[in-house]
Amino acid sequence: MMQWIVDVVGGGYGQALQVGDVLYDHHSTFQHVQVVTSPIFGRMLVLDDAVQTTERDEHVYHEMLVHLPMALHPDPAPDYRPVVCMLPPTRRAAKIRTTRHH
Repeated sequence: MMQWIVDVVGGGYGQALQVGDVLYDHHSTFQHVQVVTSPIFGRMLVLDDAVQTTERDEHVYHEMLVHLPMALHPDPAPDYRPVVCMLPPTRRAAKIRTTRHH
């Protein structure tokens, strides 16, 4: 059976995404949290039926997380170890990759 997530963005626009396996499904006090697989986007984080991030577009989020702090820092050090210590342990490599562009 094919499952779909319909993400209504607003203003008469939405998107429907085919879902494979549901890896995590939990209703917390605040929201419905799911981690699902997609044949096109890989693993996806879905909150209240709204797609938050996917494996396929993770580079976009790392760009946003890194560029603003690096642009605003008055003297970014060439040694990246202090930056790495402040990053959350998940996906550090992608953030380091993005940081090295500066």
